Amino acid sequence: MKKKEIVVITTSGKCSWGRCIFCPFGWKESRKKSCEELEKEVREKVERVSDAEVLKFFNSGSFLDENQIPKEFRTKMIDIAAETGIREVVVEVLPQHVVMKEKEVVELLNYAKEKGVEVSFAIGLEVADDKIMAKINKPFRTKEFVEASKIIRKFGGRVRAYIMVNLPFVEDQAGMLAKSLLFCKEHADSIAILNTYARPNTELFRLWLEGRWHPLSKKEFEEIVRKALKQTGMKMEDVELYYYDYVCPPRIPKKDRVFLKGVGKEYLVHPYFNVWHDYIVKVYQPPSIKKYALFLPCAYRKPYSKSKTHRAIISRLMRLKDYAKIHQIMISNAGVIPREFENEYPFTSYDWEEWRETEEIQKEYYEVTRERLENYLREKKKRYKVFFAYLKPDSLSYKALMDAAKNVGVRVVDCVDHKLYKKLKDEGRKDVLIHQDLLDEMVRIIEKELKKHE
Repeated sequence: MKKKEIVVITTSGKCSWGRCIFCPFGWKESRKKSCEELEKEVREKVERVSDAEVLKFFNSGSFLDENQIPKEFRTKMIDIAAETGIREVVVEVLPQHVVMKEKEVVELLNYAKEKGVEVSFAIGLEVADDKIMAKINKPFRTKEFVEASKIIRKFGGRVRAYIMVNLPFVEDQAGMLAKSLLFCKEHADSIAILNTYARPNTELFRLWLEGRWHPLSKKEFEEIVRKALKQTGMKMEDVELYYYDYVCPPRIPKKDRVFLKGVGKEYLVHPYFNVWHDYIVKVYQPPSIKKYALFLPCAYRKPYSKSKTHRAIISRLMRLKDYAKIHQIMISNAGVIPREFENEYPFTSYDWEEWRETEEIQKEYYEVTRERLENYLREKKKRYKVFFAYLKPDSLSYKALMDAAKNVGVRVVDCVDHKLYKKLKDEGRKDVLIHQDLLDEMVRIIEKELKKHE
């Protein structure tokens, strides 16, 4: 059974290295906090949780670096743990600091032993391969890890190793993970396996934008872990898995944002659209309350909900008893866009100039959009009870969705009365989708379908 833990993540000073390609924190400069400030921060967290057994303290660098953490706070944190019945403290360190400050490590471990507290030193090994470590810009190699581990374990401390799945430059992910697991089995006391993720303002994020790295889905992550464990003879209970802990939407830094106006492949598979598609398909999980997916058209005005079309659709949908359960998802050249991301860049800052489309551009739009929809439907098909569509029947988005659904084996309920749509269009009506009769029919179809799943 996993121990009840308290996690404190603080900003204090700056990592002495700060150049690992995936780390969004190490390069940041912040004011070094005093012992009193850190004590207050930890005590406030501890007081909120009763019966905790483990206190984890992370400072995006090294607990042994006095440019980040005052020396006197080391024993103070042990005191806090002892006073509150916490029996294990976990701190992050760089192995070179352990080697350079062996005497201080021994003093800390002896003090903790007197107080009845066990200290685990968390080291971000990431991968037990010196060549890959060099490529991802780690400040040490496996030799330094082994040296630090020997010191820590000799004097009664524990070593907690963090290794990562899906690092760039690795050809055989499962094989490399297996190699790292066997190394950690020999030189560490506990192993945490992290999902590699590219956060903004990192070198790895640049690789993602360039299409040279892509995130894993949770299923892919777990499959690699299972394969690696099988190769090593280890079991799932021998490791701890962390998939979601460091993921976040791929927000483009403001300095790199531009307005994406135009048509053609550049505005279909732009890197900004591609990384968001990766995130939405593989990483993002729809809100738990959303049980039904409703695909809608995009709109010229951004965010979409401010447009005339979407205001009318939302207004009519809101009369549904189960409105909150309907997940509205837009289809656009920018991708497949759930409503909750409509205020995010780049979805607020693009304009597909439809009037400039050629036959070739239309073909590209259809193919890219169909593929994106196939990806979304394949990954999320077990997540929704029903898929609905309220799109122009003669649009490329509609064709792409229906073909994607057929290819994936998913049923999509069409909420548009095609005869009425054609009649209104032939009459020269503008904004046909917001005609009251069509909107009423949409709601009628949705209500009928929802009753089947009550």
